[in-house]
Amino acid sequence: MGVWMCFAFISILAILTSKAVAFTDGRDVTAVEDFYKALNGPPQLKGWRLDSGDPCGESWAGLSCSGSSIIHLKLQGLNLSGYLSAQLYNMLNLKTLDVSSNYIVGEIPYVLPQNATHMNLSHNLLSGPVGNVFTSLQNLRELDLSYNNLTGSLTSSFGSLTNLTGLFLQNNNFTGSVDYLAVLLPQTDMNIENNSVDPFLIKQVSFSSILQDEHKSKIHLALVFILFIGVGLVLASKPNNTGKGKRKLDEEELKPLSERFTKRVILVIEDQKAKETVIEEEEEEPKVKDKRRKKAPSPPKVKVPAHEPDPTTDPEDL
Repeated sequence: MGVWMCFAFISILAILTSKAVAFTDGRDVTAVEDFYKALNGPPQLKGWRLDSGDPCGESWAGLSCSGSSIIHLKLQGLNLSGYLSAQLYNMLNLKTLDVSSNYIVGEIPYVLPQNATHMNLSHNLLSGPVGNVFTSLQNLRELDLSYNNLTGSLTSSFGSLTNLTGLFLQNNNFTGSVDYLAVLLPQTDMNIENNSVDPFLIKQVSFSSILQDEHKSKIHLALVFILFIGVGLVLASKPNNTGKGKRKLDEEELKPLSERFTKRVILVIEDQKAKETVIEEEEEEPKVKDKRRKKAPSPPKVKVPAHEPDPTTDPEDL
């Protein structure tokens, strides 16, 4: 009996200890509580509180966990106000941070969750310059800062996002050069429209967008067509069955072709002359008819009556 009691006591102690360890280490809990304060404690975030609760065990709204670690923080479209907390940096296992379509103000914190892969801060009221906050985000694959009031030049930290596949910076107030983005063009779906940045790279980005998935079928079709033409040209330039390449036609072979061409030209010329002759004859014929109509008419013939003999005259006198 005593052995079973000891075993049960040890089991309960282990459970309590593991729970206590989760809370004592609880950097995620501290970060979430600080963020809750920064957002002015909105009632939309059901279950959130400031008294050291258990976000994963109590299923706080917008949070997803793996074990005792928060891995997804999705709070999009909840009409949240306030600002972003720098304590988010301490969420070492966070993969997704999505606070898009809210009314969050202020600047982007100087540090962000360093293991995040997707970060969406778009459609907010964020302002101010973007510092070198992305240098340590080597795992980031998609970053959306669009539709804010961000200003200043794009820093070199953007160029360090070597694993990035999507970058959306449109509809902000960025200025100056965007040379740091050039290295991201081959593999990144990028949009930097509606900013006051170098227009040359904007054209490059617009051109690179046709290489995205929605256009790849057209590109493949064009490449196949070009390849087909290339194969045809190669086959046409190959040697004939005798093993010799293409040979030039000699004079004897050219002579029949020349005579045939000359005859054709002569026939065309003769046919043209015949047509012109027919036209000339048709034009002369009405003129002849007109001349015949204009010929003066012959005077009418008058019959002279025969002289009748006088009855008083003797026929012999005649």
